[in-house]
Amino acid sequence: MANLTHEVVPLAFQPGDMIPFHLNGGIVAASFFVSLIGAITTVELLQRRTGAKGWTTWYAKIWR
Repeated sequence: MANLTHEVVPLAFQPGDMIPFHLNGGIVAASFFVSLIGAITTVELLQRRTGAKGWTTWYAKIWR
């Protein structure tokens, strides 16, 4: 039968301690470019959908 008692595991950090971290510049840059490509693609698809109807239809599709 499994032991169902809960053991308390000591924390490596106490409340209020500064937890070290680092940022990977490559991951941040890749995330930025993926987000930028997504935004450009969204605008491109909105423009293709509205066609020659003008900016009023494009504006209406965003704020509906």
